[in-house]
Amino acid sequence: EISACLVGSEMCIRDRQGSGHHQGGERRKNTQAGHGGGAKEPSVVGEIVPAPPQPANWFIGLVVPAEAGWCAAAHGLPGGVRRFHPEDLHITLAFLGPCTPEQAQRAWEALAPWRHPTIAASAGTWLALGAPSRPTAFGLGLQQGHDPVAALIEDWGHQALAAAERPLERRAALPHVTLARATRRGGEEARQAMVRWISQAKPPSTPVQLEHIGLYTWAANRHERLFERLHQRRLDQLEAEV
Repeated sequence: EISACLVGSEMCIRDRQGSGHHQGGERRKNTQAGHGGGAKEPSVVGEIVPAPPQPANWFIGLVVPAEAGWCAAAHGLPGGVRRFHPEDLHITLAFLGPCTPEQAQRAWEALAPWRHPTIAASAGTWLALGAPSRPTAFGLGLQQGHDPVAALIEDWGHQALAAAERPLERRAALPHVTLARATRRGGEEARQAMVRWISQAKPPSTPVQLEHIGLYTWAANRHERLFERLHQRRLDQLEAEV
């Protein structure tokens, strides 16, 4: 006789004899008696063992000041698309990916001896980011400020990645500010709706002054904000001067 029980957001199917299988991304402990070399068996038939947590991504980026109001350009988005929090807006210089905090710290410290004049920037056209046939993020390119930011990505970004022993970026630099991302629930319908949306959307007209650089990772509560800025300093000052 088969019964079903919800475990979190996953479904576990089990029978009265103690066998069972689990639908989702988690593993079930072995519940058959006499196996495992005397290892302790779970007390509940079909007990679920959570999958290991996904490692957090890290990156170094230029801070886009929230007061510039660029986030407001992403209003009235289609369903299934999440707009970024104003404090999350940035321009990635070095995407470190899933690495240890120690690696991220080495990348940050590698840039400590370097400084650059602050950069005046203005928004360019809307961009669909990711695979051309399956974009997942949407944002703005840069018009004013494109060239100096691209140079920082290629120079400072390379140094940060090397210090963290992360793969170097081989693609041409594409300075951009991500403002929205399609959710998994939205699926293909949301992505296509967003592609149509950005084809008619206007970029913000307010220029920004890029004055700070920061080290980011995932926020503890990603329902409120996606990222947490752990370090920040002025672009035109050395770490010791802040």
